[in-house]
Amino acid sequence: MTDAKIHVRAIDGDRTTDLAVDELIITLPNGIAFSLFPGPPRDEIVALIPIPDEYLDTNRGYARFVLMPGAANQVSITAERLP
Repeated sequence: MTDAKIHVRAIDGDRTTDLAVDELIITLPNGIAFSLFPGPPRDEIVALIPIPDEYLDTNRGYARFVLMPGAANQVSITAERLP
């Protein structure tokens, strides 16, 4: 990772919190968590789906992202773990 920070604005109803973080971990409704952190080139974000400990010594637990372009300036991100 680099010394750069990710600037995040978390919004929950009418409450807003601004943060500068090294890494952002997002957990999707399906329980898959992925990390976002600054990449080596400037102005880049890297997304990583970590391999859980129980899968480290197996050929299981392969994870993938599915990115789907949406209307105008939206992207839908799905993360899934394959058996």
